[in-house]
Amino acid sequence: GERGPAWAGAGIALLLTDTLVRDCVFRGNTAVEGGAVWMGGQGGSRLENCLVEGNTAQYGGGVYLVNSEPVMGISGCVIRDNSASIAGGGIYLYNVGLEMEATLVLGNAAFDRGGGMYVAQLHDGSWIERCSILANSAPVAGGVRLAYPMTLAFARNLVAHNAGGAGIDAVVSGTGSGAVLEARCTLQYGNGGGNALPFGAVDLGGNFVAAPLLCSDGYSPSAASPCLPANRVDLPACGGI
Repeated sequence: GERGPAWAGAGIALLLTDTLVRDCVFRGNTAVEGGAVWMGGQGGSRLENCLVEGNTAQYGGGVYLVNSEPVMGISGCVIRDNSASIAGGGIYLYNVGLEMEATLVLGNAAFDRGGGMYVAQLHDGSWIERCSILANSAPVAGGVRLAYPMTLAFARNLVAHNAGGAGIDAVVSGTGSGAVLEARCTLQYGNGGGNALPFGAVDLGGNFVAAPLLCSDGYSPSAASPCLPANRVDLPACGGI
């Protein structure tokens, strides 16, 4: 009979490794977890300068990172137009240490939660910096969904034009504990469910709401964009967003 989709990472699946995946294109793959890329099992693998486009899964349409004690990394990547039938249209993260920087998460969709990213659990010290999370969609958290107790440092990111739920959403349990976003120098704008920092967030300063004034490509800042430090005299310490 016809085989179903791969369980994990139809483009590449890495278990118990410390592998650097660099300058690759993953397009049109389908799996249950991580349509294109799956990395997990106590490894410290990294994804660098890759294009992850048009992939599908139940969880993590583009990328799924799971169960790593070392740090896993995503740097300089474009993760766009992927979809998840449940959670994490672009990226799904569970029980990992994360370093994520200079990555574009664009036009992904989840049919339940976390259109751009679904963050189920992170180790202490995890951070996301200088990323653009744009035009993703989901009924709950169009941009980023944070679930379960954790702390995520979130700095110099652009979260804009995500549809459905809030740009950033964090789950707080009945006991008052839950996911905590430590936000600094982050610009939010035009998100369907609102542009406020999530409940319980720690505001470290420099966070603001303003039209990002992007170019026609939907992600590059125009010459007048407040993402450029020269256009923000009130937040000189933030640098580029």
